[in-house]
Amino acid sequence: MYKLTQITHVDKHARGAASRRTRRLVLYGTAGPLAALLAILPVVTEGQPDLCTLLTGARVLAQVGAHDQALADCEAVLARDRDNVQAHLLLALLRDRRGETAAAVSSYEAVLGRGLVSEQEQAVRLAIADVHLRHGNTQQALLVVDEILGQDSSSLEAHLLRGMALSDLGLIEEARGSFEEAARLDPRDERVIRAIDEIESKCVVMVP
Repeated sequence: MYKLTQITHVDKHARGAASRRTRRLVLYGTAGPLAALLAILPVVTEGQPDLCTLLTGARVLAQVGAHDQALADCEAVLARDRDNVQAHLLLALLRDRRGETAAAVSSYEAVLGRGLVSEQEQAVRLAIADVHLRHGNTQQALLVVDEILGQDSSSLEAHLLRGMALSDLGLIEEARGSFEEAARLDPRDERVIRAIDEIESKCVVMVP
């Protein structure tokens, strides 16, 4: 399964948009908790064993990098079972991997209100914000994380995503405030430490 958190070797001095996106995947990607959600949710296919086999195979294909076939298998499952949460989530991850922002968000949104508990819904909403942020929809990402924080101010991932969005907008002090909120929640979290280090380096650059 595609996990943003699998990316571990990053040149912190690399330049360009691609390198910034890579760093963001490491520091702020939410597919770690979303992948955990996928692992917890059972492969439910309404008593249709052939669909169960197809969806299980799609997960294996995604894990080994055969994204096109995995995507096709997810779509085949959804053609017969439109309410399958597992298929929607895996399809969202695959579409995100292909850079299909709107389609990925649509797949994530398709599972909201389908019986997930609040923590699971939050993981999906964080993933939506993450997709928007990584593909340049910064204001939309802010709207989503602000909604999350309005319901749960203890979401460390939401504070991190908010800080990154504010940083992208050049609002460095506000971004630092969001990262400091994350630090209050867990000062030992590696993502928090790296985020604060990065924002402090930007503050140093800004000093005349």
